[in-house]
Amino acid sequence: MENLFGIGILLDYQDRASAKMLKTQRIFSQTQQTAEQLAEAVEKNNEKFKKLAGISAGVALTGAGLKASGGKLLGVLGKAVEEAKSFETALVNLKIVSGETEEGMERLKKITIDTGMATMFSPQETVDALTSLAAAGLDVESSLTALRPTLDLVSIAAGKIELAEGASLIASSLNKFNLEASEAVRLVDMFVKVSNLTNFQLEDMSAFINSLGTAPAKLGRPIEELLAMGGLLRNIGQGAAQAGATVQGFGRQLILITEQLQKGKGMKVDALKELGISAEDFWDAEGNMKSMIEIFERLTEASANLTDEKRATLF
Repeated sequence: MENLFGIGILLDYQDRASAKMLKTQRIFSQTQQTAEQLAEAVEKNNEKFKKLAGISAGVALTGAGLKASGGKLLGVLGKAVEEAKSFETALVNLKIVSGETEEGMERLKKITIDTGMATMFSPQETVDALTSLAAAGLDVESSLTALRPTLDLVSIAAGKIELAEGASLIASSLNKFNLEASEAVRLVDMFVKVSNLTNFQLEDMSAFINSLGTAPAKLGRPIEELLAMGGLLRNIGQGAAQAGATVQGFGRQLILITEQLQKGKGMKVDALKELGISAEDFWDAEGNMKSMIEIFERLTEASANLTDEKRATLF
């Protein structure tokens, strides 16, 4: 992932992202000056050039050397110009999506340039990630807080996750589980850990989270718990989307079961009694609901001898 802003190619990076660079491009375009012509002009005015730039006579530039490298130099500069134009266009898109003020955009511009310089991503890619976070429903400050964790996730994924997908994953996870943007760092840590401990891959996470539907909000269970459940299902061969749908379905049944248990009556309560399952299998002594994994394992153990049809009817 090439980052021209990160290698300091002769020009200050902020100038390359400003109107100054665009003006330079217009001058090149108007004069139709080739690299060779530029080299010849410098050669003719070599002494003046040396004095202007503070270059000593011992390191004088030769016209032949400039001619040989002129095309490459102009090519690199041209690429920097194009990148600067793309960066400015990306900033316009960010302003539209975020609704930020002109003053606020100056701040965002500086932050994205600094972030791009400090990471493997270009400032334009950083702006694109910020735009994706804002488009996914995060406000400007939350998007800024989640920016670096998003870039870290995409970097760790090593090409398996695009910036827009990574931003969408972080934003949707924060929204679904009602988490503050500051929790984005923890999200990335959990995604990486579950991918190391189970058959989940980082690129699976978006499909899994999206397939959970409204389960996170209705269940009120921590994301670690649902990721762990999903990891177990991935280990037994379910795909990421299927695992998410299974967790959502189990969550829906869990809500029905616990509601009937609290009332002390209902078809599911009667069926559970036949299996030797009671409220103690769902809540601990302090009245806190046990984890979904504990409940799932208990139900699986108790229904091991049932037919698939009977188990489906029960749960």
